[in-house]
Amino acid sequence: MALIKLLSVDMDGTLLNSNLEISAKNLYALKKLLDKNIKIIFATGRTFKAANYYAKIHNLDVYIICYNGAFIQKSNSNNVLYCSKIDKDIAKDILIKAEKINVYTKVYVNDILYIQDDNEEARNFSKNNRITYKCVGKLSDFINEDPNMIVFIDTSEKINKISEIVKSKFKYSVTNTSSEPDSLELVPYGNSKRNSLEFLCKKLNINSDEVISIGNGINDLEMLKWSKIGVAVKNSDPKLLKEYKLVSKHTNNEDAIFYILKEYKII
Repeated sequence: MALIKLLSVDMDGTLLNSNLEISAKNLYALKKLLDKNIKIIFATGRTFKAANYYAKIHNLDVYIICYNGAFIQKSNSNNVLYCSKIDKDIAKDILIKAEKINVYTKVYVNDILYIQDDNEEARNFSKNNRITYKCVGKLSDFINEDPNMIVFIDTSEKINKISEIVKSKFKYSVTNTSSEPDSLELVPYGNSKRNSLEFLCKKLNINSDEVISIGNGINDLEMLKWSKIGVAVKNSDPKLLKEYKLVSKHTNNEDAIFYILKEYKII
């Protein structure tokens, strides 16, 4: 097997524990990789600011794939390596249809979260993710620039309804995925963690057989399949576990990253 040169790791539910922290053992593992000149990618649905917070406080030199693949930037650089956005007219049309079924909606534009009305979920989310949110009323009236990502969170019934609308009317305008149950995340068409991982690896002259990926959501599936070693953590979304069978014995609360890297003798 080729030597591993890069780790691509999901954040929420994978690298981060339930307290939204990188455990001491997982942090040790990441720093051990960097000491060995093995590159690290945080591959996440988070905004860049929310993901970069962890790189800053732990002094980690990493690449960050955020918005589920629609944006790439290095943690210690202002140079954007890749950025793709949803056309604002397409976004407006999607939002109008979402408003008709009254599905809870979040719109991300340049690391700021926009919602219709203030609520406890938004306040907690903003605090936990260290991002700014703004209440702007009817989102379809407000949107006047291309968003990075649109997220729906609601009952299974409403998520299924908006998912069917997106698939039937916007199939070639947006890519839809999910990082947690009862949610739908829309990014520009053709964007994904897997595609951005491949894009970045080409820039770094790294092949797929030199990559290990670790994740927990259905939005990690193709990334895990593309990599030489792809491992789902024990606490993964049932949708992922149904599709992917290489699963760690450890959860995100049990230092899964540390133990996976140990098992494959990467650290």
